[in-house]
Amino acid sequence: MTARRSRGCSEVRDQRGHDGHRAPREGPNLDTRLTLRPPEAAQALGVSERTLRKWMRDGGLPYLRRDGIVLIPRAELEAWLRDQVGSSSHTDELAREILRDL
Repeated sequence: MTARRSRGCSEVRDQRGHDGHRAPREGPNLDTRLTLRPPEAAQALGVSERTLRKWMRDGGLPYLRRDGIVLIPRAELEAWLRDQVGSSSHTDELAREILRDL
């Protein structure tokens, strides 16, 4: 008879990242995928998953939810990021003009 070993909490914890969420699954190269999951998109942007989800909720970051799965289209993410950079640059220009006129 073979003894069964149950999975301890430490083994389950080891599969999770430092923030308590599961790490992204190993799979195809992220460069070839059309969509990213939130942890992958957050990592690609260099922000926390919490920040990414805030941007999804409040900042118009495009995403798709189907059957409980959240996907972020890569092309939409890149376009959103370009728009953010453009609007930030425009805001900086307006601020400089206002300050110059004072």
